[in-house]
Amino acid sequence: MSAMSEMSRAIRLVVQAHAPTLRDLERDTLNEFVEIVHAFAADLRDEQLRRTQASLRCRSGEAIAVQQRIEDIRFAIVTLATFISLTIPSAAGAENSAPGGAPTPSGDSRAQRVPPRVAGAEHCPQNRAGLRWYVTRTNHWLGKRGVRFLAASPSSTSCAYTQWLAKRWRSRSWQARQAWERFQERRYVLRDFRVTAGSNAWRRAVQEVQGPYPGTEAWLLSCSASEGGWGRWVPNSQGSGVGGWMQMFPSTFWRMFSAAKADAERRGYRVPSSAASWYSPIGQALGGAWAIQNGRRHEWVGAGCA
Repeated sequence: MSAMSEMSRAIRLVVQAHAPTLRDLERDTLNEFVEIVHAFAADLRDEQLRRTQASLRCRSGEAIAVQQRIEDIRFAIVTLATFISLTIPSAAGAENSAPGGAPTPSGDSRAQRVPPRVAGAEHCPQNRAGLRWYVTRTNHWLGKRGVRFLAASPSSTSCAYTQWLAKRWRSRSWQARQAWERFQERRYVLRDFRVTAGSNAWRRAVQEVQGPYPGTEAWLLSCSASEGGWGRWVPNSQGSGVGGWMQMFPSTFWRMFSAAKADAERRGYRVPSSAASWYSPIGQALGGAWAIQNGRRHEWVGAGCA
């Protein structure tokens, strides 16, 4: 399993780079192991979610393989936690020992004033530059959706751990970009609304067309208030043949809606098939918005359409 191999390699390289024996490990190094445990705990939660999804798709070989991988990760976390719990007391004992091996008295103020050794950071500029790059790209895609920025974990003295962390941020960057693409797709897909009591279908449709036709909301609401209103679809009370929120003739609706649909789709918007109806809120909103932006205001005579 690649994730397990990366974790094992990171721990092995840290131990080899900082101490010949476990008793010589620095506390900073042990803290790195704790960070790795926390990160793999998050991976385990993600794996459990994928396991649930996999079990819904397949109850045979795939689910068994996912279950085995979860058990392997759980075993690795337990083993690493046990290793840390046994190593920290050993390291503490090493710090309280005199150079000759005899324990240092706890009341010796000189021993208590000696600061712990801090291992110097390994020189791996490419790994650290990669980490900074992926953090920047992740925040770039998040910022385009208005999501708060994320910060990288504190700097580590281990090149192996930095490389492992950079891979995690690379995955986050890719996920953030996919989320942005889904956000863009939803942004350019226009929705129609079912006309029911209290649904505010017309007002919601007017807001929806502000994507392809920004700045038309005030006029659409003002004009419709003096034409067909904001509630349900209604015909003209005098039997003139017009109807709907914008009180359009069927021929007028089809002429304006067809032009608006072609214009919006040319600019990347997706118009739902239900909009191609005289009785559709989004259809009439698109036609009215296209009309006002193309100098067709005079086709309405309501007081609010001036």
